Amino acid sequence: MITPNTGERLIADEARRIYAEAELRTIEKLVKYINQGTDAEEYSQMWAQQKLSDLRKLKGEINEDVIAYLKNFDDEVMEAVDEAYKLGQKSAEADLRKVGQLEVSGQFTATNQRTVEALASDLVNKLDSTHLRILRQSEDVYREVIGEATQNLAAGVETRQEAAQSALNKFANRGVTGFTDSAGRSWSLPSYAEMATRTASGRAAIDGHLDRAKENGKDLVIVSEHGEECVLCRPWERQILSISGNSNEYPSMSEARAAGLFHANCRHSVSVYIPELTEDVGNKKKYQDPDGSEVRQTQRYNERQIRKWKKRKVAALTDKEEQKAQRYISKWQKKQRDFLDKTDRRRKYEREQINAVR
Repeated sequence: MITPNTGERLIADEARRIYAEAELRTIEKLVKYINQGTDAEEYSQMWAQQKLSDLRKLKGEINEDVIAYLKNFDDEVMEAVDEAYKLGQKSAEADLRKVGQLEVSGQFTATNQRTVEALASDLVNKLDSTHLRILRQSEDVYREVIGEATQNLAAGVETRQEAAQSALNKFANRGVTGFTDSAGRSWSLPSYAEMATRTASGRAAIDGHLDRAKENGKDLVIVSEHGEECVLCRPWERQILSISGNSNEYPSMSEARAAGLFHANCRHSVSVYIPELTEDVGNKKKYQDPDGSEVRQTQRYNERQIRKWKKRKVAALTDKEEQKAQRYISKWQKKQRDFLDKTDRRRKYEREQINAVR
């Protein structure tokens, strides 16, 4: 069986880590340029002018380090999509042999190649489109720091360092934002990269499976059942679907996908269905876990809070601010430990990190 979740181990987790590190590097560079002379309270106008003159250097460093770092990931993305598709094909071939089909077509055709290239190119374009936003939002934050620090210092509201820290904290909290999916949902930069790569690699795995089944004359597949199913997938569990959509008895795969089956974080799989050979599934369910999806989302929320405060620590301009961030990191880590102990779930430390393995 093959599932969109195949993409998690192939590329999606790495995409999240790499784009989280890109965000981290951006914050580090903002801190580096903003912190120079921020603690001095005299000559505010000269300070602002100096900061603005440094903007070109900041953008240059982000472009040379952060953007170049992300561009190196493109080839890996395309290879992962190709691998996911081929894993889907192999899964279908295994299904066919299980039901006794002796002659199984297993070639990688030009049509298959075009499918992979289209999926991979679309993903690379989506990821590359984030690069300009990183540059723009880092410049916006930098200018915001200069403006607020100068204005607030003149008004006597807060020190230049306090104003700078406030702006950096807001950026660290939200990260690079403004990314939306086809459903109109908003994502942060690392989450968007993870979602986009999981969606593409998952789609490739499922398409590889379906294409290979069609090439061997099979039109029906069956959807697996999962213990933590979401409301979108639940109606399709253990259902038989027609790949072509030409069946008068079963709904089509395109209909199921349009209704939300095989979404970005979906864990359901498909396997070839042969009437009278494949087990009669009916409507009986083995797993009943209506709260499973909510529990998983709570774990993800705790992970996001841990990552948020780790970014706040990186954005700290003072020891006091850094210590504050560390207290919140410890607080959310304890909350995560207690929650996982209570629910008997496995902790995923890699999802709490904000830096990639280099």
